[in-house]
Amino acid sequence: MVYLIVAVVMGFFVGNNHRVQSQVRGSIGAAYANPTLGLMSSLGSFAGWFTIIPAAVIVATARHYGFWDGIFFVAAAFAGAFLAGFPFVGIGGRYILSVATLSVHIALVVFTYFYFH
Repeated sequence: MVYLIVAVVMGFFVGNNHRVQSQVRGSIGAAYANPTLGLMSSLGSFAGWFTIIPAAVIVATARHYGFWDGIFFVAAAFAGAFLAGFPFVGIGGRYILSVATLSVHIALVVFTYFYFH
């Protein structure tokens, strides 16, 4: 059950980051005021699924878990990405969350590894 919560959080951050990146790139002249924040958001957008897949493999290879748990992990990540489309976080909050995507994903992969091994 814990791995599904982790997957939904990871998926939410991926979906949120995708939504912010599409808003930033879709508007003429819209960008992050701080170039470092823009770089962190772009890296989070790039690395989102590259951290979800290793976490799913960690879950699938853990003792008392199996292949289907890894598939459920990826499905829960898709559900979290779908949840990011709902407007319960304001625009300013979305920009802050998109910057934190890479850090959150790395922390959750490390948590998943130590929790399941």
